[in-house]
Amino acid sequence: LKPTGPAPRPPIRPRLAMQHSLTGVVVGAAVGATAAFAATRASWSIGNLAAPLVVLVVLGPTLWRGLMLTLDFLASLSTSKKHDKIDAYNDQYDDDKSVDDRNADYAKLVDSYYDLATEFYEWGWGTSFHFADRRAGETFQQSILRHEYYLAGRLGVNRGATILDCGCGIGGPARNIARFTGAKIKAVTINQFQVNRGNTISSREGLRGQVEL
Repeated sequence: LKPTGPAPRPPIRPRLAMQHSLTGVVVGAAVGATAAFAATRASWSIGNLAAPLVVLVVLGPTLWRGLMLTLDFLASLSTSKKHDKIDAYNDQYDDDKSVDDRNADYAKLVDSYYDLATEFYEWGWGTSFHFADRRAGETFQQSILRHEYYLAGRLGVNRGATILDCGCGIGGPARNIARFTGAKIKAVTINQFQVNRGNTISSREGLRGQVEL
């Protein structure tokens, strides 16, 4: 597979990723020192501190990133104002609702579901709402990107092409393929919350002129 556009780049800029990692190391070291001190009741020694410090410094970046993602998720939940959709969604499954009733109102049912689920998807899954086989030595994110690049290659997507992504979620695959190939992507979802969220991320990543939900 030969990309026709610019070389792929990760969603997070290297400098920003480095800052996050360094912050994570510092936080991990601080937490490790505090935990070790509490555990040893002020019995400071190299032997007592070494093991917990090493473990928490190594895990610091991952723990820090997880904490930041969780705080972003909770902040989003507090401002999204979608919680009133829970009752409307549950109403579709009341005893007095038949399958025919739900089918007749399927668009509202699906829209309500994604109003409620999208933020949870992004928090636990990332911005690409699909699966991919994970090969030896790959991270989860790398497997997702490889799968999307493979699809772009199979479709023969070239720089300057305009392609349509139907059922785009919040546009994670669209942005990744746009970066990889140089194509412009129009992405469609019936859920307005996903449209707004996807366009916000596209603007933040400098892709608003290339990827539009």
